[in-house]
Formats: sequence, structure tokens, C-alpha cells
Amino acid sequence: MRGIPVSSLVLLMLSFLCVHNVEAQSTNGTVPIAAILNDPVPLGLESYAIPDSSMTASTEYSANHGARSARSSNANQWIQMDLLDRYKIISVATQGRQDSDQWVQSYKLACSTDGTTFHTVQGISTNPGADRIFTGNSDRNTIVTNTLPVPQFCRYIRLMPVSWYGQISLRMQIFREDINECSPDPCENGGRCSDGVDSFTCACAPGYTGPTCGTDINECSLNPCENGGTCSDGVNIFTCACAPGYNGPTCVTDINECSPDPCENGGRCSDGVDSFTCACAPGYTGPRCGTDIDECSPNPCENGGTCSDGVNTFTCSCAPGYTGTMCGTDINECSPDPCENGGTCSDGMNTFTCACAPGYTGPTCLTDINDCSPDPCENGGRCSDGVNTFTCACAPGYTGTTCGTDINDCLPDPCENGGRCSDGVDSFTCACARGYTGPTCGTAILNDPRPLGLESYVIPDSSMTASSEESADHGAKRGRLNVRKVKTLRGAWSARSNNANQWIQVDLLDLYRINSVATQGRQAYNQWVTSYKLACSTDGTTFHTVQGISTNPGADRIFTGNSDRNTIVTNTLPVPQICRYVRLMPVRWFGHISLRMEIYGEGPITDINDCSPDPCENGGTCIDGVDTFTCACAPGYIGPMCRTAARVTCDSSSMTVFISKTLNILPADLHFIDESCVGYNHNGENIALYSRYDKCKFTTEENSDFIIYSNVISTTVTDNTPNGSVITRVMGETLINVRCQIRRRQVLSRFYNPISSSLKIDEVGYGNFTVDFERYTDENFRERHPNEAAPVRIQDRLFYAVSLTSVSNLTLFIDHCWSTPSSDPLDTKQYDLIKDGCASDDTVQTISTFGPSFKPFTFDAFTFIGDYSQVYVHCEVVACNEGDTNSICAQGCHAPALPLPARLRRSVVGKPVGTYSQPRIVSQIVGPFVKGSEKQGVTAKTGWASPYILLASLAAGACLFIGMIAMYAVMKARM
Repeated sequence: MRGIPVSSLVLLMLSFLCVHNVEAQSTNGTVPIAAILNDPVPLGLESYAIPDSSMTASTEYSANHGARSARSSNANQWIQMDLLDRYKIISVATQGRQDSDQWVQSYKLACSTDGTTFHTVQGISTNPGADRIFTGNSDRNTIVTNTLPVPQFCRYIRLMPVSWYGQISLRMQIFREDINECSPDPCENGGRCSDGVDSFTCACAPGYTGPTCGTDINECSLNPCENGGTCSDGVNIFTCACAPGYNGPTCVTDINECSPDPCENGGRCSDGVDSFTCACAPGYTGPRCGTDIDECSPNPCENGGTCSDGVNTFTCSCAPGYTGTMCGTDINECSPDPCENGGTCSDGMNTFTCACAPGYTGPTCLTDINDCSPDPCENGGRCSDGVNTFTCACAPGYTGTTCGTDINDCLPDPCENGGRCSDGVDSFTCACARGYTGPTCGTAILNDPRPLGLESYVIPDSSMTASSEESADHGAKRGRLNVRKVKTLRGAWSARSNNANQWIQVDLLDLYRINSVATQGRQAYNQWVTSYKLACSTDGTTFHTVQGISTNPGADRIFTGNSDRNTIVTNTLPVPQICRYVRLMPVRWFGHISLRMEIYGEGPITDINDCSPDPCENGGTCIDGVDTFTCACAPGYIGPMCRTAARVTCDSSSMTVFISKTLNILPADLHFIDESCVGYNHNGENIALYSRYDKCKFTTEENSDFIIYSNVISTTVTDNTPNGSVITRVMGETLINVRCQIRRRQVLSRFYNPISSSLKIDEVGYGNFTVDFERYTDENFRERHPNEAAPVRIQDRLFYAVSLTSVSNLTLFIDHCWSTPSSDPLDTKQYDLIKDGCASDDTVQTISTFGPSFKPFTFDAFTFIGDYSQVYVHCEVVACNEGDTNSICAQGCHAPALPLPARLRRSVVGKPVGTYSQPRIVSQIVGPFVKGSEKQGVTAKTGWASPYILLASLAAGACLFIGMIAMYAVMKARM
């Protein structure tokens, strides 16, 4: 029955009228008598008036058989219709299955008004009180109609097969009695009734309306009386009682109150509603224009003038000093203007006053004020007077409106290679790190570099490792310069496979300053590396790839390798590197990845304490490194040596404070003492707080020279750390004391100007961004997993997300995620989850609805085949400018590109924030994930399900799949 809609299988196709008979019980036995019934009306199975949702059954053979064919043939089957309302049911018609020899031979009927309590239709003749069994069908398509012995009032009808042919299958229709709604006649007031199906229509006599003609039509309902007339309804008539001023049948005629004319002295009459208005001629007033107007009352003459009344006019005699019709004009002593240099003249009584423009004084503003007296310029600046202003020509090394700001010649930092900058006046000094010299520490101090011992075997075989090797005879120990084939030992290190994940690494056993690297190909075969990268490490864990400094600064440097077997090619590093571990990573090769190498440099280098003397300022704590140091700055200070605190700008009435976003504090979490005065985003680098001195709870101090306005900027800290916790992720409170010193002689002076815009150039801020790779508990990605070391079952759904913090203008893109059985991301046994931004595993799902800096993905847990107990997941992500439509982040899933830079370990510190011309690539690693134990009551320390259980699960799944196919074939045959 595949492809036949349920509705087609359920509905009985009927297109005829039926004659119904009923049986009546007589004293002499059962005799058929004719029931007096109106025409039967079908209830809508055939017409779909009854929807599919109203048709239910005890069982159905399949979804395609709906409520038509039962799953099994027994006396417990039924089909039921919800008629959606109560009806008087008189008959039921049935057919068999249209496309197969299956029909119901006899059946019972049950009726219900609530769908819960059903009453079976009973006989009234041969077996009164017993369930009536109706005769059904004897073929597929013949329609058999059965009339109920007594009509039933039902909402729910249930048909219950008693006997059947082949299998229980049927189609049906239900009929109700059509009642004559015109008996008795419902129409009133002489209306004529027309009977319909379950309804009637009344044709009303004139003057009446409504469903039963019971409503008298109100002739006043349309408000025929106009102009406020009152309507009185009658029989097919109305009467209007007009408002004053109107007459006529519908009050439309206005009575003219201007006839005869009531206005005097030439007034013009305007008719109104039951009234009139007189527009009087000039000089007259009153309702009928009978009163002469006195134009001198009230007196229109100003400033003591005397009024004389006339006919519709008056005359003012002005007091001395005034003129005009009403003596309102003062004689102007400011015409012509006596005030010079833009002064404003104010007229008085026979006098004037000049309000001088800024910079001028005197009765007529002739005198220029000298704004250079006293001299406002500091630090040797020369003052030039202007009009209400001055200009300071600052001495070298100073800037600002009054030359009060020392220019910081250490911004941006001119010192290279870790040199420490000291600011001077119009100068700077670089204290160079060991091994460098020059004004900006740009010159490396090198003795003649020497080979460090690969060719001479000073470096032992045990110090040479590789990502893979073609065989033991091709091992990393064969990667020494000028090594030759000796018996089975090959003349080079050769990788097992050719891909960009291969590397060879040398442990120099101590710190050296590396200057250059020399390479050869394989001694006896045409195999060599044509280009490569180098990475350096002091601890063997965190490697930094050597980068270019000229043609492509900030990008990984790709060195030119060999073009034949034996020629030695030497590459000098752009900047010498201090390393113990050197890793060479082939980028391209000829034939096969094979090479021999030597490393050149000087050392060993004894690490010195770079924190002595302490380079950190303003209370910063120095942390010594290898030929470097790190300053942990006190609150309110930033920068390599904690020199930069919050930057404050002051003017005569307000303060603005700029705080670098590298402090990782939200603007809304920073506030003055008044917590309602919060920060805002100034630009991509700084947060700003602004306030007038009379707001935000500033304090005021005074001394002989200055008025000092002070405040404290602090952070809002909400500590949700549970009691008893040994760690916290709540940031400590930040306190920044800020103040503005305003020279007292300038506080109220008109000479004071706000600091010019040239002093408000934002300081370039440098900071780190952090990429976190975390596991979460579920698909909501709200709660981080509390115990990543807990055992994981195979096929458990795992939820991970990579997130970018500290930077607002970047977006994040997952380019590559892969798994290994060890913590080494370059392990030769790898399995890709995401590659080139595309899902490589069928269970991987990436989610893009969390914004540009939070990238979740999920996948089903698995294990590596073999003796492996842990799985590590590594991800390589790219940070791009959010608005760059040409970036790899905007392109999404993409075709494979050139190999990306060598993958690093977790806890990566990003590059300074800026306008990127290249994407920033960061690698992350999480794990291990421990597979769940198969033993009850044993703490799981190693393994997910073993490979044998995995194979057994696959076998069981195959058997289940074959069984399902067999079952489907049997069921299809039965159809």
C-alpha cells in the first residue's frame, strides 16, 4: 500500500441517497415498518468535513493504513469518529478495502457523547436488549447501508468488527437526520420560513428585521434630523422636533435672524444659529454697534506721554527724550556705534556703555590686554600674545599649551632586542640586553660562531629526535652534516612520510646563542629539503618559530634549503636566538624528506639575574627569565616596566582619565568614588572616565599655587567564590588615585584655555590576548566541565569551545583540530576532527551562534586502536580583524593552503593588539581524556573501551542491521 495517503484509505466514496428502514417491535413479532424520516445527511467523512485528526482506531497496520486496516484481525479492533458535535445518527454505510480482497462481514456500533462512556446499539425485534449485529460487506467496493433501529444522539461513533474476510479493512460514512427547522414556524410578525440543512431563513415582512423578524426597524437609527433636531420613531415614519433657529421636515432650514437688519451705525450683520453678530464700523462697539469707542482708554502713550482722543484715532504728546507714535522709542546714543574692536554698545538715558570683546578694555574698548603678563609658559617656552589668547613656543623635549608636559621619547619604545628605554629631555637612552649594542640595541655582539657538535659527534645521538623516521637506519642520529652511508646506516635522517608535520630536533644540552644552520641532502639518493622553518626553545616544551624582520615582519621566516644531495647551504638567522633546543621543520622537499645538518653559535650562556638591578618601576614585581625579565605591575600601571599608569588630562572644569584596555577591565566595572560615574569605551585601546569637578564626589585641596581636585577610580568586584574554595577566578580590586592641579591664578581667569587636542593623542597600548580551549558540560556552553580527568565512555557527546578574550575587534576561526594518543601535537598517529575549517569526522558539529570570539564544537568520544589509554585534542585557530571580508575567518571552510606555522602548546600569549595585516595563528591543546573503566567498582585510570570491545560492538551492530533488513522483507511480503 506504499504511496496511498491515509485520507484516501479511510474515506468511503459515496454519491447517492439511501432509503432507510427500521424495525419496530409488535405484539405479534418483528415486522419491518417504514420510518418517517427526513432525508439523511452525510456527516463529512467523504467530503473531509471531518478532519483526519478526528479519526482513531484500536490499531493500524502501518502509518499508510491509518485508521483503515487493523494491525491484527480479532474482535478487539475498532475504528472511531469524533463528529465534533452531537448529532441524531440514523444510519452507517461501509465498503471493503479498495485494492485488496479484505472487508468486514458484520459489525456492532457504539455511541458516546463524551468519548469515555460508550453504549452499544441494541436490537428491538428478534433479540431485544442484546447488541445489534449489522450485516457488512461481501466484496471490496459495494456500498452496504444499515439503518439504526432507533436513531442515536452521539458525538463519538465506534464501529467494532464481528466477522471479516481476509483481514479487517473497511471504509465508511455516517448519516444523520435532516430536521425541518420550519416546524413549528420560528418566523415572527408575518415572516416566511424557508427550511435548510440544519438551519432556516426568515423572509421578513416590511418594517421588520432579525433572524426571526422579531425586531422593528428604527427609522430614527440613521439620525435623519439635522442641526440637533430630536427624532421620534413611528411605524414606517419619523418626526423631527427642531432645535431653536431651524425648521423643516428634517430641520435643515436655518431661520435668518438678520432680517430685518438689527445693526446700527453701518455695522454688518452675520446670521447665526438662533442669533446674529454685528461687525461694527471703526470707532463703534456694542451688540448693535451703538457705542463710540474712547481710543485714549486705556492710555496708549508710553513713558509719560499725554493722549488726545479723536474719531477712531488718538494723538500722543511725548515727554522729553522719547519719540514715536506712542512715545515708545528712546533716542539711541549708540548710533553711530562708539565702541571699537568688537565691543557691544548698551544705550542708556542720554548715555551708553561698551561691553568689550575678550582681550580688550577701556570706555570704548581701545586697549588690548597683554595675555603674556604674567608669563604662562613653562620650561623655557616663549610666549606670543594674541587677542584674548597666547601661544607658547616650547623648548625641545616639552609640549602642551603651557609647555608643562615632558615628551616621553620612550613611546613608542625605540629599543630593540629587549633593551630597556630611559626617557630624557628630548632624548632617550637604551640599556641593551646581553649580546647587543648600539643606540637602539640593534647590533648583535657575536664572537665568531662555531659548529656546536653535530658533525663532530660532541652532541650525542641521544640528543637528536625526530617526528618520525623511515626506519632505525634512517633515524635522527643520521642527520649530522657530512655523515655518509655506512653498511645499513643511511646517509641522512629520513622521515617516514612526506608532510608538513615532520621535524628533526637537537638538544644542545645547554643554552647557546644560535647564529646559523647548515644543511645537506641525503648522501646517496636524490632526496633533500628545499625550504624549512626553525623553532627555538629553552625548556623543550614551548617553542618559538624564528620570524622575519624585513620583507614580512611578524611572519615565520622560511629558509632556503638545498637543491642537490651534498652541497652545504648555510642560513644565518635574522636575529640570533638563545636556545637549548633547536627544531628544523621542512616546508618543501625534493624526492623525500631527508637531510643532514649542523648548528652554529656561541656559548654555553650562563643565565644571569636580569632582575638585578630591578628594572620594574612603580612597585612592579620583577620575574627573571632567560636573558629577559617580566614585570608584574602594581594596580594602575601597565607597560613592559610598569611606567604607564592611568593617563589624566585636566581642564579648568573637568577631568578625563584614559585607562588601557590591556588591564582586561570592562568599562562598566570602572567608576569614580561615586559609583554612578562609570567608564565608557573611548577607542579600541582605551577606556575613559569623564567628570566635572563638582560631580562624582571629587575632593578639593588648596595650597599657595594650586587648587587640587582628587578622586579614586576603582573596580566593581562581585565575589562569587564558594566558601572553602582553594582557588578563585575573581579579579582583585583595582585602585587608581587621580588628581588635577589647577593653577590658582588661572581658576577664574579668562586667559585659561582647555588643553589642546594635540595633547589628547591616545597613547598606543600594547597587550596580550588569551585564547582558551575548554570542555563544557552540555550544548548550552555555560558551565565548564568540573573534572576533565574523569573517565569518558565511547560515543559520549563531548562539548568544547575555543574563546578569545581581551580583544574586542577580533574574530576567531578554528582552522584545524586533530587528536593524538599523546600530548605531542606532532605525534605520527593522528586523527583529524576539523581540517581547513571543515568537519572531517561525521560526528563533528561546529556552532556559529555564539558570536565572533566564542567558537564551540561537539563530537562523539572515541579511542585509538592499540595500547593507548588517553586521547589529546589539539586545535589551531586563527584571529582576524572582524571587518576583514577577505580573511580566512570570513571565508570559513576552505581549500587546503600552504602549511600553517608549527603548532605550539597551550597557554599561548598573543602578539600586541593592532591593525593586523596577517591573521594571528594560535595553537591550543587539551587533554588527556581518560577512557572509562569496564569493571564495576574500580576507579578508571586508563583507557576508554578496549579495541576488542569496539570490534565486538561493530559486529553486534552488523547483526542487528541484517536482522532489521530481514524483518522488513517479511513485513513487505505480508503487504
